[in-house]
Amino acid sequence: MKLLFIFMFLFLNLSFAEDFNKIKSVKEFKSYMIKEHKFNEKELSKLFSNVKIQKDSLWFYTKPHKTDYKTHYWTDYSKNFLSEKKVQAGVDFLKKNNEALYKAYKEYKIPSAYIVAIIGIESNYGGFMGKNPTFDTLSTLAFKKNRRNSFFKKELEAYLVMTKKERVDPKEIKGSFAGAIGYCQFMPSNFKKVAVDLDENNQIRLDKPNDAIGSVANYLRMSGWQMGTPVAVKVSFDGKRFDKFKTGYTTSYDRNDLVGIKPIERFYYDKHVSLIKLKKKDSDELWYATKNFKVITTYNRSAYYAMAVHQLASKIKEEYLKQKNN
Repeated sequence: MKLLFIFMFLFLNLSFAEDFNKIKSVKEFKSYMIKEHKFNEKELSKLFSNVKIQKDSLWFYTKPHKTDYKTHYWTDYSKNFLSEKKVQAGVDFLKKNNEALYKAYKEYKIPSAYIVAIIGIESNYGGFMGKNPTFDTLSTLAFKKNRRNSFFKKELEAYLVMTKKERVDPKEIKGSFAGAIGYCQFMPSNFKKVAVDLDENNQIRLDKPNDAIGSVANYLRMSGWQMGTPVAVKVSFDGKRFDKFKTGYTTSYDRNDLVGIKPIERFYYDKHVSLIKLKKKDSDELWYATKNFKVITTYNRSAYYAMAVHQLASKIKEEYLKQKNN
């Protein structure tokens, strides 16, 4: 069994090169790119002549799609995101990129700690932006049969437009198994919408910290971040388990209706709140969440993800101020 597992792992990580120019849908795609975006036919044909099939990516999008994911305990989910090592690395990133973070704050009014926390969770502060060749990944998923061909064909289009505009070799950039790139792990279609040239060098590179910082800030601003509004606060309730009200980031309650639930610290927010439940092995933890919490979920539609960002940001800010004042 162990040998079989090793064989499957090695097989999925092997890349087999293939000439995609022979594929009918690729021919149609090239014609579209030439007509719509003024691409050069020879350059496109050269790109598609040697596509390394990304087996791991293809496997993920062809395996049976499950919607009944098991609910994980919060402590299991968050332990790596909120470790002392992760927090200190965030403080170091904040110090190193303080100038860019300050510039992003002035321009987009997003607290630095939240930008740093997102980058920390997405790419370990740039330490791991992915090892898959992005052009090959997107081409594999666009033209090899899987459940999301149409989506990845649009992402491939956006990627090629992006690399052309920014004067980057499409074969140069590496990213996730799904084609997400850079410190912030944006899909290429997000690039045109929110990516910014924060360092003003006439080229946007999400694999460089300055532009990634600015782009995350712009993303949060465009998603509706409200300056000066808190994100979440822990609340108290009777008992160990909570099932009195429905929970989740899509819920919305007037706080006056939430009898028996109170913030454990001062909480200046008079609008409707969501109830977020963090399930632990022996008890539940309950939080009020605001509009800014929901903004974070647009980055990743998970209450646990948004809570990890919030708590990591809070810890980074606290540790940064502690070290600064010592």
